[in-house]
Amino acid sequence: MSTYGLIKVGPYTVARIEEGEKAHLLAILRDDAMIEPDDDGLAEIAFRMPGHQVADRLDVIGVDQATVFDALRDSITFEKGWNAENPRHMQLVDPRRTKRHLLDRLDGPTWVEMARAAATASGPLDQTDIEWLLGLLSSLDYRLALRLSLLAFPDEQVTVTLSDRGEGWLEERSETIASDSLLVMQSLGATYSPTVVLTEGRTDAEFLSAAMSILYPHLTDLVRFLEFETRPEASASALVKSIKSFAAAGITNRIVALFDNDSAAADARRGLDKVPLPQNITVGRYPDLHLARHYPTLGPPSSDAPDGVLATADVNGLACSIELYLGHDVLNDADGTLRPVQWTSFLAGVRRYQGEVTGKAAVQQAYRDKVATARRNGGRPFPYQDWSGLDLILRQIIHAHNETT
Repeated sequence: MSTYGLIKVGPYTVARIEEGEKAHLLAILRDDAMIEPDDDGLAEIAFRMPGHQVADRLDVIGVDQATVFDALRDSITFEKGWNAENPRHMQLVDPRRTKRHLLDRLDGPTWVEMARAAATASGPLDQTDIEWLLGLLSSLDYRLALRLSLLAFPDEQVTVTLSDRGEGWLEERSETIASDSLLVMQSLGATYSPTVVLTEGRTDAEFLSAAMSILYPHLTDLVRFLEFETRPEASASALVKSIKSFAAAGITNRIVALFDNDSAAADARRGLDKVPLPQNITVGRYPDLHLARHYPTLGPPSSDAPDGVLATADVNGLACSIELYLGHDVLNDADGTLRPVQWTSFLAGVRRYQGEVTGKAAVQQAYRDKVATARRNGGRPFPYQDWSGLDLILRQIIHAHNETT
């Protein structure tokens, strides 16, 4: 059996809800609008809200005046075609007028004007009655029908009554049934919305977006790398602030926030330790690199080594910013050796040294050249190019929410 809903604006029934669409319906209401149903033995749950409040909520989700006027135009076109195929349906409203004449001059603003006039019985006799006007809404989505009716009767109360025809969903009725339904609809809406990726800096977003277009071009419309024009080039603390802002704003898109795999990021992430995050936000860091396990590093200068001491070390968790993931072919110096990581400072909060690859600007330019070369090849990487590090990050993004569900 299906659930059944009735939507009224003032005394007028504007939509009937069937086929189990309760979540769509309840999502436009509020928990505090729940009332006791009338003693007619039919309704089991009821809501009542001022029309202007419901209109505002519909506007916010995109069911606004322009949208409903467009939908009504399509409904009128359909009605004209149906009348043309069924001439007996065209009954006289007045000896001088027919429904076809009314349809020929009917649009959104005219419908609103005629509905008001018919409701108050103050319009000319050649205008049709309110039942016929509301009947034109029967082919519309009930949210569209409701919003159009509220344009005609903005000061009326909206009443929604629901009954259970054997599905049993009202047995689990709670005082938060409307807000729970909204969460369901927001989750469904977010299913096909792009996954938003937050990174520390603009170059991270630029480089990962370019890699996605080359390695996973079939996913570019489902993943968005957010770029902040005013953000410093690399700022783990700025990323922490962005994560908190997205969580507070209630954004329903799947969000993947990725920090660098270094000491500065580990230090900044401590600011999220006590922050409750919604399930749609996943926070992580770039994955460990095999290349970084034995990577050349340059220590501070001393009297014995004025240019610093060159030694290999595992720099995972200490110095793996986006540059180390751009590939051997990008990290190699002119003589074919890897550009070393320079140790910069000691971070007491995490008791680790922070490092950064030397010649960062040259590394970044080499990567941009590599991307341009692949794009000239039809967007396909050449076999001699190393994309393995970036592929690790992209796969982490693709599967970020799969791993937590």
